[in-house]
Amino acid sequence: MVIAFFYYYAMIRSICVRITTLLGVEYIENAEECIMLFDKEKCMQDIMKLSGIREQKVRDIVEYFINRGNANFLEFPLFEVENKLITIPSLIMVNDWQFPMSCYFFPADLQRGREYPKKWQS
Repeated sequence: MVIAFFYYYAMIRSICVRITTLLGVEYIENAEECIMLFDKEKCMQDIMKLSGIREQKVRDIVEYFINRGNANFLEFPLFEVENKLITIPSLIMVNDWQFPMSCYFFPADLQRGREYPKKWQS
């Protein structure tokens, strides 16, 4: 459900960008429209409210997807700046989520040095 939340917003944002472009606005003029910006706490509250998933689990999943200097933008598509989550639609929409979801099953030494919560490593 956490991924679905971001995917839904990415899809809506992508459609808005296409509509704006069809109206004759140049891509460079609507660059700001391409960025998805969420207040981190409100975003997590919205996910909890919509999904019924408990708070700690939502926090763990969102924290996992935050890029902390990793070069792999597809695995870690969210950036945190001043308690805001920032991404672009393509980082969410083109992702197959295969590796991030399989992290539950890989031993810690196969997880390419990423620190996962201990409960995910079982």
